[in-house]
Amino acid sequence: LTARIQRLPIYTAIMVTIVVIPSMLDPINLPKLFILALGASLSLALFSLQIVSLWGNSKKEVLVVSISFLAALLASSIASQQGIFRTLVGAWGRNNGSLTYLSLLVIFLSLACMKSADSSRYLIKALTVLGLIGALYGWLQSADADVVDWDNPGNKIILTLGNSDFASSFLALTAIATLTFLLLGVSNVWKRSLLIFSFTVQLYL
Repeated sequence: LTARIQRLPIYTAIMVTIVVIPSMLDPINLPKLFILALGASLSLALFSLQIVSLWGNSKKEVLVVSISFLAALLASSIASQQGIFRTLVGAWGRNNGSLTYLSLLVIFLSLACMKSADSSRYLIKALTVLGLIGALYGWLQSADADVVDWDNPGNKIILTLGNSDFASSFLALTAIATLTFLLLGVSNVWKRSLLIFSFTVQLYL
């Protein structure tokens, strides 16, 4: 597979992070679940052979753990006393059902198949850019100047994730990526200054 096709799981993660549709009854979870499921389906179609081939190389343990997780997920779904829709999609407003975890597992395995160093660098770069976007948007939210009128008691920093805990975890990941990008050596003074600013704001938020 070409480097660009290998980036499909990364593109999916970027879109899942950013996209919200304020006009929807559930503006955050439904569009994210749709994008995640679509991206995972395409990734499975493209990476199925590569995922199977993990069994024959040094990443065999990744596949073993993933199969164990899948078996536990299926057992839990079958034993569930809830309806099929609730089992697959989850509670309303959360979308934490089996479909979400299955899609995340596919994205995880697809990323484990990445062989291109360019794709690995692209992942760090994507997280760094998302961190900058998150830093700027989070700053607006902290200043009570959010461009979207969320139902957000206490004006917490929720970014485009709908939950302050999720936002905090996300900013921790992107801050690490930003620091990594800085340590790789950015010669341009303006880019380096922007990264330092972004990293500082992410830590603050």
